[in-house]
Amino acid sequence: MARDYRQIAAVPFDTVDIMSGAKHLVSAVVTPLDAERLLRAHNSENRRINQNTVHRYAAMMKNGEWDWCDGDEAIKFGQGGVLRNGQHRLSAQVIANVTGAYDIRTGVPTESYKVMDSGMKRVIADYFQGRDNAVNVSALANRLVFAARGYIEPVNSFKGAMDIPSRDEVIAFAEDNYDELLQYARYGTRIRDQHGKGGVAAYATALYISMLSADEVDDFVRAYVEGEDCSGITKQTVLKKLVDKNFKPRPHWYGGVTLMAYRAWHDGRGVKVLREPDVVAEYKRAVDEYHRLCSMEVV
Repeated sequence: MARDYRQIAAVPFDTVDIMSGAKHLVSAVVTPLDAERLLRAHNSENRRINQNTVHRYAAMMKNGEWDWCDGDEAIKFGQGGVLRNGQHRLSAQVIANVTGAYDIRTGVPTESYKVMDSGMKRVIADYFQGRDNAVNVSALANRLVFAARGYIEPVNSFKGAMDIPSRDEVIAFAEDNYDELLQYARYGTRIRDQHGKGGVAAYATALYISMLSADEVDDFVRAYVEGEDCSGITKQTVLKKLVDKNFKPRPHWYGGVTLMAYRAWHDGRGVKVLREPDVVAEYKRAVDEYHRLCSMEVV
């Protein structure tokens, strides 16, 4: 049976000093009004809300199934009283309109927030909250780190898979190369916006692993988007031949088509037929070469 918050020796929340930055751990009673104020005034730097999680928690709270102070993660506050962890529980409490009690930890350093819930709850983009185009840059970094290991798609695990990159490796790669990845994410956005299909990261990854110079990529994207080339390799031809088919391409298919478009543009010719095996093979060749070059750098 869930433990009622009144069974817990807890102080009123308004006696907890979350602003000083001093490190403390205390159990406190939090009312729905307290939760609403915290979310409104102290939640400017947190990750995106998962509404499904919020409503699931709210239902449990309303039905008396929530185990208050059950040893789960504490509600955490950083310097200046910034909410670092717990927004889903607080949001659920507001919806359920119930009073509860939490373990409250104050003075949590920023470094702890960056790896909080690193196992599964937070996505990589949450680490870069507030940075320009964090979602697409993070997705691009993830695809590139996997490509550097020879994978054409990011995978969590599958039979026979070895040497799978960790979240920390992806975060470190994105941190070290953020400005460059941001530029490629912009290239990917420009191509994706011509079609309304495919992910930005899929297009951007293909351009990145192609190992072209910055000038070559810039010239190709401009020609592709603005139709400046004379070879017919524009939005009206290349990807349209793939996305108009009655199947759903996987992300790396868009990457393969982008590489085929570049090669045709570079050679001044058109692409007459785009077959799935050709597209996949094109992308796999690029990934294999990128993997080989990355392996040489490590050695």
